[in-house]
Amino acid sequence: HGLAPAWSRYYQRWSHMTIKGQPVSELLKDMQHYNFTLTRGQAEKSLVYMGHNARLRRVLHGLHAPGGQLAGNFTLASLGGAVTCGAGASRLDSSDWFSLTAGAMRRAFPSATITARRGCAKGQAELPLHMAAPCAQQLAGTGADVV
Repeated sequence: HGLAPAWSRYYQRWSHMTIKGQPVSELLKDMQHYNFTLTRGQAEKSLVYMGHNARLRRVLHGLHAPGGQLAGNFTLASLGGAVTCGAGASRLDSSDWFSLTAGAMRRAFPSATITARRGCAKGQAELPLHMAAPCAQQLAGTGADVV
């Protein structure tokens, strides 16, 4: 399908950010060239987060800091509906957006132990996020560094 111009511009901003000397865009290049089986709208909604990023910055700083409190462990949790559950993915736990995101984090921080927790209502293929959000603790658990 290709990515919409807005997502492509967002992706281009990543080329100016680095993790351990590598552009973030390089670490996430597989996601840019992924052959989406979802509609363009579904794919864009699943890959672009426009919320506050202070928590993610704190986590990334902790992963970079030698001996930092997060240097060895990091928990990434998702909370969502159909897309988070892997709707449209050819193989759940390898080709869906959450698995790709967790894999990119593991490649970016190979010395860290990254736990990925998928928080979705399995069996509810069309459950939208606003229906899943009230069950955040049951679906995504507690203690995640980034949700």
